Amino acid sequence: MKAEDFVHLHCHSTYSLLQALPSPEEVVLRAKELGGRGVALTDIGYTYGLIEFYQYAQKHGIQPILGMEILIQEEKAPSPLVLLVETLEGYGNLLQIATASALKSGHPPVVTLSTLEHYGRGLVALTGSAEGAIPKAALAENAAEVRRVTEQYRSFFGKDNLYFELLDLPSVAGQSETNQQLIRFGKELAVPLVVGSASRYCRPEDSEAHDVLLCIQQNAHIEDPNRLSLRDSAFSMRPFVELANAFSSVPEALENTRVIADRCDVNIEF
Repeated sequence: MKAEDFVHLHCHSTYSLLQALPSPEEVVLRAKELGGRGVALTDIGYTYGLIEFYQYAQKHGIQPILGMEILIQEEKAPSPLVLLVETLEGYGNLLQIATASALKSGHPPVVTLSTLEHYGRGLVALTGSAEGAIPKAALAENAAEVRRVTEQYRSFFGKDNLYFELLDLPSVAGQSETNQQLIRFGKELAVPLVVGSASRYCRPEDSEAHDVLLCIQQNAHIEDPNRLSLRDSAFSMRPFVELANAFSSVPEALENTRVIADRCDVNIEF
C-alpha cells in the first residue's frame, strides 16, 4: 500500500469546540502535505464546518469525506461513534442527526438510539475511541455486549457499514489492549477493521498549543496537575509510514481507509 492510498478518516477541526486546533482548510492542507488524496472531517457533535471543509478540499484537489463524531446517550456517560457520509441520503440523515441532538440536548449534544434507528441509512460507522460502547466492551472482554452492540449498530447502518476502528495511542491507557481485542472480535463477528487517528491537531509540534486550548476549555492553569492534558499522546495527523509500522500485522485495516473513501465519494451541488 502506498502513502497516497491511506486516508485519515477521523479528524477534528476547530469546530470541535475547544477540543481541536486546526481550521478545516488546515486539515485539508495537512492531508495533502502527507501525500493523501482524501481526508474526512468528523467534528464532535456538530456539522458547522462541513461545507467550508468541502469547498477547501475541492480547491486543493483533495477528496472531501463528510462526517461527524456523535455522542450516543447512555446511562453513565455518552458513547462516541464516528459517522461518515456514503450517499446524498446519508448526508441528509447526518444533518437530521445533528439537528435532533442540538435541539433536544445540551452541550455537547447527545444522540438517542431512536434517532439513529430513523436516520442511519447512507452512513458508515467507525467505533471510535476507547470510550465507545464496543471498544469498552471489547477491553472488558465482554463478548456478549460486543455482539449485542455490533448487531444493534448494524441494524441502524447496514451489515457492511460498521468498522472496528484501531487507534495508535500508546500513551492512552488501555488503547493497545483495546486494539488487540477489537482485532479478535472483528474476526469472530466478521466486522472489518480500519485504522483511524482521532486527530485534534495537524503536526506533533502543535501539541503545546492544543494543550493551551484544553486549559481554556477547563478554565485551568497549564501547570495544574489535575487537569486533562493530551500533550504526551499522539493526536496529530500522522504520516502513513508511522501507522503502517504500528499496524503491520493488520494491513487490511490500513487498506480499508481507501475502501471507505471510495465508498464515501459524495458530490454536493450548490
